[in-house]
Amino acid sequence: MLLLFGLLISGAAYAQTPEKIADKEEGDPFEMGLENMMKLTLNRSSIVGFGYAHNKGEYQFEYQRDKTFLVDNYLDDVIIGDNDLIKSYDLGNGLSSMKTIPGELNVEDHRFRFMYAPWEETSMSVEAAWRWNGMNVVPTDTAYIPFQVSSKSFTDTRIMVNMEMMDKNLTIILLNVGVSVPTGSINKFSSTSFSDDVKLGYIMQMGSGTLDPIIEGVYMRAGAKTSWGIKAKMINRIFDNKFDYRVGHEFKAIAGIGHIWFDGFGTTLRVDFNTWSQVIGEDGEMSMIFSPTSNAQNTGGMRLDGSVGLVFEMPKNGIKGISFIADFRYPIYQNLNGPQLGVGNQFVLTVKYTGGDNKL
Repeated sequence: MLLLFGLLISGAAYAQTPEKIADKEEGDPFEMGLENMMKLTLNRSSIVGFGYAHNKGEYQFEYQRDKTFLVDNYLDDVIIGDNDLIKSYDLGNGLSSMKTIPGELNVEDHRFRFMYAPWEETSMSVEAAWRWNGMNVVPTDTAYIPFQVSSKSFTDTRIMVNMEMMDKNLTIILLNVGVSVPTGSINKFSSTSFSDDVKLGYIMQMGSGTLDPIIEGVYMRAGAKTSWGIKAKMINRIFDNKFDYRVGHEFKAIAGIGHIWFDGFGTTLRVDFNTWSQVIGEDGEMSMIFSPTSNAQNTGGMRLDGSVGLVFEMPKNGIKGISFIADFRYPIYQNLNGPQLGVGNQFVLTVKYTGGDNKL
């Protein structure tokens, strides 16, 4: 993965380097010169999750609501039913090896991000999110009724420095570095049909419990109305938390394209490759017998997602700088260390306000 990341950055460095494109002129995008229109299109490619270079003094507020549904249990890349799930989880005690079967899990994030550019082409951002998890649980013993467990709190906070390495010939290269700060709780409990106080599994916890470095690389190209790009991102987990485990490393590679159909409206297509490693260590307060979600062996995997997005921007005679983005994501393929819940689909709604000396 690190090799792929290095190739992304080094390969992009061979792009041609003519004079830097002038900043946007005032007026309707379709009345601009070709170069400025291309620059505007390039900046709008941030809607596929890449970001873009910022002028000194520019700032941005962003709110994002992300709702994800996990609906089926996977063993490798196969969806398995309840009976097969129980058999696959035999720890030597037959049915007593697993007291509950994890059902549908709903994850709802309310994410807030603030960005400010103190220097030309260099910006800093802080991102925090409030998360609610709700999981339906079915006891393997029919003497007990199904129930729901839930958890809620802030997740880990991410602080990033975003630097433009090149912006020439309608090509942009970004290098982003930062850290994930452990503000999310890893000590979530819930009442169940068996007990009033059970520690929830890894998927129901809200953070990593560790300070984790983040590095991203972005390569983008723009045309008159269409822009495309690729992005690689890694979160490297190198420390154990206070419960003697560490969450797995995360790697994401994205390829996306955006097109402006007319002033104020665009669409995007995007493919995400996600992979994350198993939890290393074990939280001794979790019960592997209670649920597969409490077994560190049932973590980690890979998933390939496809997504389509709609982008709406306020007209020039309205409130400048506001945009709305609606995104639907669906897993094309997933292979999980199971039994483990897989993603069914995901809806993301984003509202942005950009102010200051911005390029849009």
